[in-house]
Amino acid sequence: MGKMATTLGDELPAFQKYLLEKHLAPEKNVPFYAHWVSRFLDYARKNELSASEYQEAVILDFLDSPKSENHVLD
Repeated sequence: MGKMATTLGDELPAFQKYLLEKHLAPEKNVPFYAHWVSRFLDYARKNELSASEYQEAVILDFLDSPKSENHVLD
């Protein structure tokens, strides 16, 4: 995966807008959150996971996946 988004709107713009409108994250952190949510969604699609399967074990597998694929976390 390439560089992390550094401006609003690069990844998941509706999600970023929601975070800002609801004051759920500081503006400077919103692109970071969107980047990681986007990566998780890509992981879930790749592994054919439905939204009902987004449980703790899936999250832990996702967090371990870069290690097993020899990727460095961005």
